[in-house]
Amino acid sequence: MTHSSGVSDISPARGWTMWLAVWLATIAASALALFSSWQLTSEAFQEGLEDSLATQVEAQAAMAAAALRSVPVETVAALKGTRSLSRLQQDLDQMRASGGLHDLALIGPDATVIGSTGRPGWVVADADAALIDQARANTPRVGPLYQGADDAVYLAAYSPLFEHPGWVVAVEASGAPMEAATAMRRKLAWVSGLVMILAVGAGAGLAAAVTRPLRRLARELGGVRPGDPPKCVALHGPLEVQLVGSAARQLLDAVRDRDAQLRTAHEREIRQLSALAAAVAHEVRNPLNAIGLAFERLARTRPPSPSQVHDQVRCLLDEIDGIVERFMDLSRPADPVLQETDLSTVLRGLAVDAAAAGVELVPPAGEACLVTDPHLLRQALRNLLRNAAQAAATTVRVRIVGTAPLILDIEDNGKGIPDAEVGQLFDWFHTTRAQGSGLGLPSARRALRSLGGDLQLVNRRPAVFRATIGGG
Repeated sequence: MTHSSGVSDISPARGWTMWLAVWLATIAASALALFSSWQLTSEAFQEGLEDSLATQVEAQAAMAAAALRSVPVETVAALKGTRSLSRLQQDLDQMRASGGLHDLALIGPDATVIGSTGRPGWVVADADAALIDQARANTPRVGPLYQGADDAVYLAAYSPLFEHPGWVVAVEASGAPMEAATAMRRKLAWVSGLVMILAVGAGAGLAAAVTRPLRRLARELGGVRPGDPPKCVALHGPLEVQLVGSAARQLLDAVRDRDAQLRTAHEREIRQLSALAAAVAHEVRNPLNAIGLAFERLARTRPPSPSQVHDQVRCLLDEIDGIVERFMDLSRPADPVLQETDLSTVLRGLAVDAAAAGVELVPPAGEACLVTDPHLLRQALRNLLRNAAQAAATTVRVRIVGTAPLILDIEDNGKGIPDAEVGQLFDWFHTTRAQGSGLGLPSARRALRSLGGDLQLVNRRPAVFRATIGGG
């Protein structure tokens, strides 16, 4: 596996940046809030103010009508006496001043107007003719807002003058509160614009505060090289960004651990290959030396018979072939061929080989038949017997301690297993013997595991190996 030494050349996909998204979201939320506030505040306030002003003016018209009920307006209008009109005008002016009205007048059935601050007629009589007629029919009415000649806003109300049929009390009130409301709306518009400007700036600042730590984290992660410590990724910014940085640190720590494990495994494989090469050289060199010595003796002495030379060389070549075959077995996949197998038959054949090595094989008391690969089973047990012989054992006992699957305990009376060797007992090529290859016990475990079983050390002195034998 190769690692690039530079930053990855994989470019990010084109799209919206988080900065722009946060900024636009802040502006949109602010605009929506301001618009809603504007609509609710201005419209509701204006409608409420208009209703309040109309109610007030209508009440003032009713009060004026009640106060003028006892005035003989018909007589005053018919006589048109200067004194009577002057007195009535004074009363109307006094009522207008005390009520804070802009104008107050009496409108007769024939459109006669008494009062009206000395102005001829009623200014909005034509516009409000329908309202005046409804007031004559005993239905109080309030007119719409209108703008006077002085550019001010006014509101008129009409109330019937009870006990004086056809007569109407007309009052005109100032619409200054509505003008104040309009001015307030203008100020609110200015304030809203200022708030939007502040929202734009605040949104940009918020977006930068959110995205700047992410961009910094991206730069730090992009600069990480194989073997860099986890602390090369700093923890800064909001909590969520720190959580991402912490996760990146954990990932870097895990990668460092994995790299360390790979290095250790690689070094172990190199050591094993070196040991394998040394073991092959050592194992093959012995018979080759023997062949060389044999031919040297042939050159110095009278040669023996051709059959003797043939048998000696053939035996040494068979030994070399056996060595090579054992090492080739390490690279071949175990492919069990299952068949009905009698354990006693396998052990009897191994007993002959063990006796040749000076080891007595004591079989189990009972018998057992199983479906397995007899060749792999024989190979595993032969390696265990060879290991016992190399440990100076003279007796190897086999006991059946379980069935389905079959479990055997193999015990020898040799030197036992040193404490320091327990952890490396099944490592390939690990051996403490000058003539050992470190293949026996690992090969035995490999053969049993290929049969669905296993091999374990259950006691060190005396050495007891437990072999679980499956059927593949």
